[in-house]
Amino acid sequence: MTAICNGTDLSELVGYGYKIGREAQITAQVTTLDGVDHSAKIRDRVKIYVPFVALTISQLSSVLQLFPDSSAYVTWRYFDPKLGADRDAQFLFELDDANLMVHYHNGVEYWGGLSVTLTER
Repeated sequence: MTAICNGTDLSELVGYGYKIGREAQITAQVTTLDGVDHSAKIRDRVKIYVPFVALTISQLSSVLQLFPDSSAYVTWRYFDPKLGADRDAQFLFELDDANLMVHYHNGVEYWGGLSVTLTER
């Protein structure tokens, strides 16, 4: 599995993989004088949902630093099953850290529940 963000390999920190979908990007709908609605599909835009495994504080900090500003784009390399190959693309991101849960294992603090949704530029 390939999961590389801005050159940093996150494959080991991504749980059991990620979910890839596509959504149509469509032009604005226009109604002509004859009452017919017109719009056109521009392209399919990739959306990727990436759940992370439970992370130590150090790992969590490293991951969060890769996503500094929600208005910035990140470059993400992933395996695209439609192409059958790895692909690099720029994505906007949305971090879902609202439900971070802390647990301890052998005295080490782990944070779970972090995920990111990537939407192709």
